[in-house]
Amino acid sequence: MPKLLVIKPDGSREIQDVEASGSYYDQSKVVWDERIDGKMRDDACVNMIKVSGKLVVDEALVAEAATNKLRQDKAAAIREIDGSADDLVTAVIGRRDTEYLMAEKQAQAYIDANYKGDTFPYVDSWAQAKGVDQKWAADNIIETAANWRAVQSDMRAKRLKAKEDIRNATSVDEILNQWRQYIDIIKNQLGA
Repeated sequence: MPKLLVIKPDGSREIQDVEASGSYYDQSKVVWDERIDGKMRDDACVNMIKVSGKLVVDEALVAEAATNKLRQDKAAAIREIDGSADDLVTAVIGRRDTEYLMAEKQAQAYIDANYKGDTFPYVDSWAQAKGVDQKWAADNIIETAANWRAVQSDMRAKRLKAKEDIRNATSVDEILNQWRQYIDIIKNQLGA
């Protein structure tokens, strides 16, 4: 089947087969037509143009394709960075973030009252679940919250830095690999 090198309506280019009786809808967008111009080079690619009856690589198209690929890679990398951070938060606290905030608030209030007076429901429910006293429960809630806040703060700083590094990068692979390694370390630390 003969082949065409065409410029598609969205500006991208592709090599496509021509049906036996078909033609491309806009002949002005045909760069090479094997039925007219002869067989394409074996190494023909979308970054070629016709010059003096021959297909040659157009360096401007190569550079444009590389720029477009880098732009797409950056957008995908930023989505991955945000997504993996969100996934980690979901794995650790799920959709119970307001519950954990309330438990932390109530535990801190109980501690601030020198562990005296009525405990709050969130502290008491943790104490009952663990079979311990309210003092231990309040301290444990605050310790856990402090550890998570430290992880959140570190993760936020590294996430924002990685995204900015991506925006300014000429390649995203090394930055993404470093981010993935960091997320794996945090997952292991948190048992997520």
